Amino acid sequence: MDIERAAATGAGAFRWRDVTPEVPDGYSCLFYPPMDVSGPVVAKAGVTLFVSDDSALHWTEVRFGTGGDNASAVVID
Repeated sequence: MDIERAAATGAGAFRWRDVTPEVPDGYSCLFYPPMDVSGPVVAKAGVTLFVSDDSALHWTEVRFGTGGDNASAVVID
């Protein structure tokens, strides 16, 4: 579930920093967890969906239900 972010231009260009949502030890996700970005909105999924509306500064976790299956796709519309 790791996510890193860096500016593409300016003084901070290509200085990567971790913006991963806090997940518990043993959190399940696919080898390449699905992720989508639209402007400042970021979504990343495993057995739950993590959504940020401020470019991954703060995250909200959304549960899919009781199935426990990993998401295989995420689309921001």
